[in-house]
Amino acid sequence: MKMEERRSDIVVKSCEFSGLKKVDPKDNPFGLRPEQLGDKPYNAVDITLVIVNRSQDEKQINLYTISKPDVPNSAQTSWGQNYTIGAQEEKTIRYTIPMFCMSASDYKDYTGPIRYLVR
Repeated sequence: MKMEERRSDIVVKSCEFSGLKKVDPKDNPFGLRPEQLGDKPYNAVDITLVIVNRSQDEKQINLYTISKPDVPNSAQTSWGQNYTIGAQEEKTIRYTIPMFCMSASDYKDYTGPIRYLVR
């Protein structure tokens, strides 16, 4: 997936999704409550965002992510993270999001909704 959306001098240059991977709930990389995870491995996906600051000044941004698998739509997660991007800097941000209830066969045709709000 490629995109270029503007917020003043901040540009989301690209957004890439990996294939699904299995995450052991004992690892709990998302800081979720144990009752949210259960005891079986679940699917997750790696995201790589490239964000560019085209201004001559350092910028503070908040990257707010909303993930709601649509097959089925019983789980929703959202979170925000603050980042500092230097003047004329291109920053690569990598993270993993859970895709609860999403099978590999459903994921190959998955088009969203995963949304990113950069403010």
